[in-house]
Amino acid sequence: MKNIFLILLWAGQACYGFTPPISLGSSSKALGHYAFLSNDVWSVYNAPNAMRFDSIWQAGLAYSSPFWVDELRTVASAVNYSKGNQSYGVCLSFQGYSVWNNVSTTLAFCQRFQNNNRLGVSLRHARSYFIENNRAEHRLGISCAWQLNMNKALTYYGQLHNIPMGVHQLRYIQFSSALNHRVNESAQLVAQLSIAIDNAPRFTLGILYRIRTSLHIYGALCTGPTQLSLGLRYSLKRIVLTTAFSQHQRLRHSQSFDIQTL
Repeated sequence: MKNIFLILLWAGQACYGFTPPISLGSSSKALGHYAFLSNDVWSVYNAPNAMRFDSIWQAGLAYSSPFWVDELRTVASAVNYSKGNQSYGVCLSFQGYSVWNNVSTTLAFCQRFQNNNRLGVSLRHARSYFIENNRAEHRLGISCAWQLNMNKALTYYGQLHNIPMGVHQLRYIQFSSALNHRVNESAQLVAQLSIAIDNAPRFTLGILYRIRTSLHIYGALCTGPTQLSLGLRYSLKRIVLTTAFSQHQRLRHSQSFDIQTL
């Protein structure tokens, strides 16, 4: 049991740096932790500049876990409210194993400008608790994200997140930059580069394809560490069901699913 826990700690630090999960929501996971998905309630957590504006209220529940370790899981809930050119959101997430857990609270705000350019900010408090030595670590960080529409087909996204309140937590800072190219009405290509101080750069290349109005398929290759992902999104009236499966270099097979309102 202790050997399994040490492996998980090593893998967790490589993937998350003992911060909350890289991203939430099956759509993001199916795209190799791509952060800037629009019309997705988990933008409240992933990148506030992508929060929704065409619905007054939106809510979601999510769950994910590696196949081979039942004890390691992530559970989250989020709510997004929009009015006019402002959007607000709150997200609660839990990530844990039998002897370690992390609870985070995220508050987010996004302002929309002309040409649908956007600027979003979020404030996140995370508490990591290590049960074996009864030790807790608290972190408070700010994220700033922006969206620039280059033309009708190309959009640029950027985010500087986990900006800490204390100098000793500077290692948690991460910068993400992404491009979204709308090939046609059915297909989109995405590319994202994420750089953190204490982790290797992570690059994601993914595709979103609409099979029909209610059914979408996602796929991606992510490096640092290597991960192959595939996901399905199905809309049923005002409910959206999404699931994702991935093969991770260290965590092996993993699964996730979530439900959110339109």
